[in-house]
Amino acid sequence: MATSSTDRSDAELERRMAPSISMIQLIGPGAAGKSTVGAALAARLGCPYRDLDREFERRHADIDAFIDAYGYEAYARANVSLYLELTPHLPGSVLALSSGFMVYPPTVHPAYVALNEAIARSRTTVVLLPSLDRETCVVETVRRQLARPFARRGAVREEAVIRDRFDRYMGLPVIKIETLRPAAEVVTAVLARLGREAPEALPAAWRTDAWDPPPRDREHEAAKARNRAAERYSRPLQADARRGAEAAELVLE
Repeated sequence: MATSSTDRSDAELERRMAPSISMIQLIGPGAAGKSTVGAALAARLGCPYRDLDREFERRHADIDAFIDAYGYEAYARANVSLYLELTPHLPGSVLALSSGFMVYPPTVHPAYVALNEAIARSRTTVVLLPSLDRETCVVETVRRQLARPFARRGAVREEAVIRDRFDRYMGLPVIKIETLRPAAEVVTAVLARLGREAPEALPAAWRTDAWDPPPRDREHEAAKARNRAAERYSRPLQADARRGAEAAELVLE
């Protein structure tokens, strides 16, 4: 039976959308550490590193300027097209995706739904989150986002965004790694999980890398991380309270 041109084009699109088993993809919300961890991971593996946001800016313009000029949906559509253009050339690489890439509207691009599903099925996709505890993740994400020099959204909007996206990322059937710790420790944890769940993605020398800590140790570390995040969050509030008390004393005097 002859194969139609439509069948061939569909097959080609499916091939392009299927992530290479040896391409490690980092996804997660803004300020999760994708760029920092991605570069460190690639350096440790001795492989190329690409950042989808930086690739977009090289080909188009500053992302915020592009969105201001053409709208968010046009940006998302162009970003998906860029992903499809780049990924066939990135086997054996680490790729950091844009923060909203996995939560674009389904109709943003004809290939997006299938592409999203392919990324979510890949055993070399890694979700990075400051913490796997919702409230700790919210507090730390907002703190990191507001500390960025290019921050555009206020605290209320940043909190709404991460609360909306947290469950979506946690619901993906992929590796999830906490980043509320030094980048070197995050890289070790990523390599350990990949070594267990997708060893073929790693060079042979890395397939026996150290495992994650035992569950009890992980719980202890998560508790410490939550305490650190809460302390950082409460410091400005405590400072405001002290300044208010000092002001009140001056008035009384």
